[in-house]
Amino acid sequence: MKKTIVSLFFIALASAFAVAQDYHEGVAMVMKNGKYGFIDTAGREIYPCVCDTAENFVDGLARIQVGEYMGCINREGQEVIPCVYYGVDKFYEGLARVRKDRKYGHVDRTGETVTPCIYDGVSIFSEGYARVVKDGKHGYVDRTGKLVIPIRFDYAFNFREGLSFVVLDGKYGFINKEGQMVVPCIYEKAWSFHEGLARVKQDGKCGYIDTAGRLVVPCVYDE
Repeated sequence: MKKTIVSLFFIALASAFAVAQDYHEGVAMVMKNGKYGFIDTAGREIYPCVCDTAENFVDGLARIQVGEYMGCINREGQEVIPCVYYGVDKFYEGLARVRKDRKYGHVDRTGETVTPCIYDGVSIFSEGYARVVKDGKHGYVDRTGKLVIPIRFDYAFNFREGLSFVVLDGKYGFINKEGQMVVPCIYEKAWSFHEGLARVKQDGKCGYIDTAGRLVVPCVYDE
């Protein structure tokens, strides 16, 4: 009998909605008249079918797009991140990139602005820091949105194992989270640290340095 009731429930859903997907975190995404919405396990609409695009719930939030604007709803159907952004990225370390008026920033899971949308570009957070770009130069903000490493590098990358490679005048080096230059910008190219070592290129050949900047594997390899 229970199996029959469950089957009838999904038959009813199928007749009510053109598309009904699997449940994720107790909520299913459905489509009606070409628009997406969400229902709970009782079949009640927690968010009406007004979304042009939508995604399944992950960690209590789902991204939606209504018209050209994006936001996020919770499992109660509340817009915790209002649909006022041209883009809302996935969350990393509890924060998401957003785009508004051609500028980028970060919001937290409650929709509060952490990094104001004043930058030409921002990265995801990694090890508590995110890159920000303004007028072609790169710096870093922390998880409060405070600019902690000045915007002065020609290019920069995400922190890994406490260090990040940066570029000045076409040469690569590494900084720590205080913005101090640990490895001077002397290399033709550099890659992020893995297991305490980073690949670098000099005179067209590759080798490896440690976190103190010592060349532990000479630059004698083609790749």
